[in-house]
Amino acid sequence: MDNKISLDSNPTDMVSLLRRIRILEERYSNLRKKSLVIEQNQILHKKSISNELKSVEMEMISIKKEFININDKLSLVNKELKSLADENEIRYLTKYLEFFNPVNFVTVSEMNNRFDNMFVNARLEKVEDE
Repeated sequence: MDNKISLDSNPTDMVSLLRRIRILEERYSNLRKKSLVIEQNQILHKKSISNELKSVEMEMISIKKEFININDKLSLVNKELKSLADENEIRYLTKYLEFFNPVNFVTVSEMNNRFDNMFVNARLEKVEDE
């Protein structure tokens, strides 16, 4: 059979050809519509991903700032801890405190009372001796 179509061919063949062409055009139109929908979905998805990326970037910037702030505070605490007395200095001070035992120190008023009592007792003894 010859695949060539002649213009003199029978009208049923022409109708068949026209029908096939219409079907192909519809398929092509459907494919274009689907392609358009896919492209629109890709654009929306790309925008959504772009927004999410911006959000993640902002969160990362915020986290970096917080990390820097925490790092600065830890450095400050570290400097303060270095300025405090170390364990050897504390032992040294403890030994001196135990040696002096400031709990047993006398206050000025107590000392004045003792001196007054000593003077009074000394006068009484002097008077009794006379």
